[in-house]
Amino acid sequence: MLTKILIYLFVYPVSLCIEIIAAGFFVDWFTKKHKLGKILVIVGAVFFLLFSTFPFPNFLLGCLEFKYPPLKDEELQGSKYSDIRYVVVLDGGGWRSKKLPITSNFSPSSLVRITEGIRLFFISKKENMKLIVSGGDVRPTKGADLMARLAREFGIAENNIIIERDSLDTYDEAKLVKDIVKDDQFFLVTSAGHMPRSMALFNKYGMAPVAAPTNHRTRKNVPFEIWWIIPSASNIEKSELAFYEFLGFAKAKLFGHL
Repeated sequence: MLTKILIYLFVYPVSLCIEIIAAGFFVDWFTKKHKLGKILVIVGAVFFLLFSTFPFPNFLLGCLEFKYPPLKDEELQGSKYSDIRYVVVLDGGGWRSKKLPITSNFSPSSLVRITEGIRLFFISKKENMKLIVSGGDVRPTKGADLMARLAREFGIAENNIIIERDSLDTYDEAKLVKDIVKDDQFFLVTSAGHMPRSMALFNKYGMAPVAAPTNHRTRKNVPFEIWWIIPSASNIEKSELAFYEFLGFAKAKLFGHL
């Protein structure tokens, strides 16, 4: 947890830009290397513009989001995946408050993921289909429990839901879901940007996931519009999501998970 906090503070796009700009001001004010200080300030500002305007974040996150194409309804209803009996949904975090409706306890990505999982469950029209909700938390209420509750409220029977509430990250989820699905093929539902890392980890354990990406944040072949050059918080968020996934890949490689 501490490592994640430090990464957020020092490596994420906005933090990185602030650090470079601050270093530039420090060098300019407290040393005689005024030219270097000004260069650092300019570099930090340029990076901030890159991370906050449309083309670069869209490209960065799009490289991840479109590695696996979305599943089409005709594929789901045809014979191609007729043997699949599991839909696995990975938790995307959220907040825990008894004062809020259940839908307000999910992060936007988590809410889209469980919605897609429920949709896949019903569109398959198989009586023996199982919805596996995966995701633990350090808090008493687990993400998997919230997803299971929402699935029940949308009409999925209790005996068709399997809850995996012990995992704390995607690596854990892959290990624990393996114990449930064994060697069976299954639909894997998570955010499109998170899908490449998830597929790599699940495949590492010899499983047979079928990617069912959702929560796409980028678009392909978008014609130029003037708002492309306007910095926005949503573009910074896209950059952060991409950074998070690339850092996740690096961590998985470093610890031998991939």
